[in-house]
Amino acid sequence: MKVVAVLSPVLTTAQLVYLIAHTLIGIGVLTLPRDISEGTRGSGYVAIPLAALLNFVPIWLWLRLFQRFPNRSFFWIVDQTLPLQHPLLKTAYRVLWWLPLMGAHLFIQAIMARIFADVVSATALPNTPVAVVVFMMLLTSTLFGLMDVDAQMRVNEILFPILIFPLVVIGVLALSRAETYNLVHPLYELTPEHLLKGTVAATFAYQGYQILSVYGGFLQNPHRSTGAAVAGIGVPTLLYLMVTMIAIAVFGFEELVSITWPTFELVRVTTFPGLLLERLESAFLTVWVVAVFTTMANTTGAHVLLNQWLFSLKKKGKILMGLAIFVSTLVLALWPRDFLMVDRWSKAIGYYAFGVSVAYPLLLLVLARRVPARAASAADGPPSGTPNPTDAKGGQPT
Repeated sequence: MKVVAVLSPVLTTAQLVYLIAHTLIGIGVLTLPRDISEGTRGSGYVAIPLAALLNFVPIWLWLRLFQRFPNRSFFWIVDQTLPLQHPLLKTAYRVLWWLPLMGAHLFIQAIMARIFADVVSATALPNTPVAVVVFMMLLTSTLFGLMDVDAQMRVNEILFPILIFPLVVIGVLALSRAETYNLVHPLYELTPEHLLKGTVAATFAYQGYQILSVYGGFLQNPHRSTGAAVAGIGVPTLLYLMVTMIAIAVFGFEELVSITWPTFELVRVTTFPGLLLERLESAFLTVWVVAVFTTMANTTGAHVLLNQWLFSLKKKGKILMGLAIFVSTLVLALWPRDFLMVDRWSKAIGYYAFGVSVAYPLLLLVLARRVPARAASAADGPPSGTPNPTDAKGGQPT
């Protein structure tokens, strides 16, 4: 079983910004104001920048790993950390690294699809079964995952302004109903305990950065990726801060903690000047569909590529792998019985994904100290900066 060694550098620095921002903006934007207000009495929005710093750690670690091994695939790096290069031992070692990371991709895809379906069914399509909504979202994200990497990045690039601009406009319109007192008064009761609770709650809104385990190897300029990563996480941080502060200012934390989807309710009470749009929530749902789709699509794309590399799949095998991922994610997404079970799963998966995303690059960086520097550019293929048309089309084995 020979894994991909060298990847073509098809991911630009600007596209890395879009990739990170699109992946992090998703389900969390809908419930974050309520989650962060529970137990913090409305002052928890102060913790959002702290949560961003905390979640930047795994992003930086993944990028640091690919700065050490530019344009190398995840499993090639894993192979370098194994002292004994016996074929059977190497295969078992790869699978050992693959399973937890595969689980993070799979469970995040499933829980996002289920939450998305619950919201859509409750607010826009009450007569449509949840299974149908889950099926359609997973189908589109799976088709995205089967696209070439450069095509996936272009989709993220095109959808970025379509996602950000309407959300900013809606936030500005909602300011007309804001009460400054609701924001300032809770600050007098801010305690370290509130900051801790708010940081933990906000952390769940940042999910999906484990996709860098796959896409990090496609970077054109990995040594310039840190600034792009800061911008990439900065966009959702500013958006989350805006939405949370406006929601607290409009509703007050006493009312906010009792609202299931506060961001959606915030849009409901917001009006568009001149009655140009009678129901602003319809426009918001359209934008939110884009946000959830890009998060799930990027996660699915990384998941498909990860499995394709492990099993050395060609084009037909990649399609079958996409189908297997689709079916398994669909089953997992429909497994929870109700919203409470979905909420418990979401929190557990958040802890799990964060732990995997920190532990994996950290362990690989530590274990890779034994790898000579020349190994990053001289083994198993042409120099890392040399384009490989086959890899650019989808990461086929070299």
